[in-house]
Order: sequence, then structure tokens, then C-alpha cells
Amino acid sequence: MNALYRIVNALLAAVIFPIILLMDFIYFRIGTTVVEAGLHETLSIKDFIDIVRGDHTFSYIYELAADSDFSWPKAFDIINGRLIASGVCLALVVVVAIFIIVWSCCSNKRIPVIAASVAGLISTIVMMVCFSSASSVITNGIISVSDILDSGMLVSLIGNLVKIEAISLAGFQNGLIFTFIFLLVWSAAFYLIEIGEPKEEKTKK
Repeated sequence: MNALYRIVNALLAAVIFPIILLMDFIYFRIGTTVVEAGLHETLSIKDFIDIVRGDHTFSYIYELAADSDFSWPKAFDIINGRLIASGVCLALVVVVAIFIIVWSCCSNKRIPVIAASVAGLISTIVMMVCFSSASSVITNGIISVSDILDSGMLVSLIGNLVKIEAISLAGFQNGLIFTFIFLLVWSAAFYLIEIGEPKEEKTKK
């Protein structure tokens, strides 16, 4: 049973990497003030990699930004802290996954896996809260399209016609939450069974 426990732990933790890389990462919807039409799209981290490599429909936007010496908008100063916190929490999720894999290969102890699962779950929730807080500043109009782009008459006109109606995490966070909850329940169940075992059986292990 210990071998099964450790294998399932490692497999579940390993699933976190394709969840982050391949599942929909961010959702956005851009509309106009002129007509009831707009653009909505979901992108995964793999899509962002493909955009940089030139293998995605939106690659031309990246190339345009690179050619125009695009820099991080100063308008984002008010949400930089929340965006950085989201990134740090995502990095912690990756670290937790690596820890669980390594620990499962080395030990049968349940408590470290339970603690790591709780840490991963909390990190995911904090990431969601921080990103939601940052995106609400944009969707509420505190930061407009014209604030994000360079100044100019054309940009000002575009900023008045185009608005970001929605931007949010697209669903990968749900996969992380379910994975960490499953890890937590799986390890806690084994831990409770272990507590209830007679001392003679524990010493045999």
C-alpha cells in the first residue's frame, strides 16, 4: 500500500505541470463603445510561448510590440504588486509540486505531503484573489486601453472606442485546486488509517 500511496502522490503532483502549461490560463474580452461586438479569447501558457515563437495567430501583435520598443505601461504601477504576488504564488505551486514528487520518491511519511498540499491550495487561492483584484482595476475602467498604450491622438481615439470588458484566469486554477484537494484527501486518509493501526503493525513498517 505504501508503494501505491507514493506512486499516486507523485503522479498527481506531476499532473500539475501540464495543467499549468496546457490548460486555459487567461480569458479576456474586448468590446467597443460603437457597436455590440468584440473579441473574446482564452490563452494558455503554451499559447504565449507559441506567440513569442511566431507560431500563433496573435504573433503579429508581439512582433508589432517588439518593433515599437514596447515597455511595461506605467499605468500598471497601481497593480504591479498584485500581479507580482500572483506570479510568486504560481511559482510556489510549482515548487510544491516538485517537493511532493521528490518526497514521494524518498519517504512514506504523510504529514509533509499533507502540509505541502495545504500550502499549494492556499497559494492557488491567494493567486486567484490577487489576479482578480488586479484585473478588476482594468475592467472597471481605472486603467483604460489608452493608458496602456503610448500617448497620441490615434491612441486616444482608440482608447475611447475600445474597452476591456473582462479579463480573468481561464480555468487552470480549478485544475490546481482539485489536484491539491485530491492530494490532501488521499494523504489524510492514509494518515488516519496509519493512526488507527496497532503498534505492532506500525513497527513492521
